[in-house]
Amino acid sequence: MKWIVFSLLAMLPLTASALGPDKACFRRGTDSEGTCAVSLSSLIARGEEYDGKIVLVTGFYAYSDRPMLFASRDAFLTSDVADAVGIQLPKPGPLANVLASVDHQYVRVLGRYHATALDVSAQGGLRTGG
Repeated sequence: MKWIVFSLLAMLPLTASALGPDKACFRRGTDSEGTCAVSLSSLIARGEEYDGKIVLVTGFYAYSDRPMLFASRDAFLTSDVADAVGIQLPKPGPLANVLASVDHQYVRVLGRYHATALDVSAQGGLRTGG
């Protein structure tokens, strides 16, 4: 019985993110705006539903001229940007230095998501899944 309850509780976040932002978003403390805990694959597939929202997402971080968060290390190694989102950093400073130190690692990112296309044509080694 304990394992069934544990299994159901472990699956709740997956169910919430699959149902969209109305179920995946929650409020923290006195935060007037909700945070959406979502998988990167759900964010990529249903990005317009999370446009303008604060999201909490985990992925494989690659720091470069155009920092990106990939769904997996394999997606990074094959330069598959169809399984990635771009990350816009503030001007160079302490945050950029911290993110440079976690390059090529899995990270959890909290930030505002904008569902606009990112032009990666100048990055010759990147490919899309289209």
